[in-house]
Amino acid sequence: MFNKEEFERIYSLYPRKMGKKRGKERFKRQIKTPDDYKNFEKAVHNYIICTKNTEKQYMKHFSTFMLDWEDFIEVEEIDVVLDKAAIREVICGNKDYSELEEREQQWIQDHNGRIYLGSLSEYELKRILGE
Repeated sequence: MFNKEEFERIYSLYPRKMGKKRGKERFKRQIKTPDDYKNFEKAVHNYIICTKNTEKQYMKHFSTFMLDWEDFIEVEEIDVVLDKAAIREVICGNKDYSELEEREQQWIQDHNGRIYLGSLSEYELKRILGE
């Protein structure tokens, strides 16, 4: 059941204020239960954390976020705290693997040097990896 006040409250938290009209239509179709709303709110908070060092121009419009918001319900903590710049330096060959903190070394082993796509757009991935 659509609640305009709740929608406006959560939209006010969203970091990039573009795509509201289309995003609102998608919200009405997708968010039907209190659990849906709770998961959506969690996804918005996780997206805010995942993009805290991202320039607004590279953040998803709200309408685009509504296409894959469920990917942000559960975001591994390591994806938020990794030193991605250091990982990029190792991947690009500008820094020695042994100079990384243990959590970054483990992440590279687990992901074969690829940034977790649930927390970054393809454009952000290419930007971080310098492609």
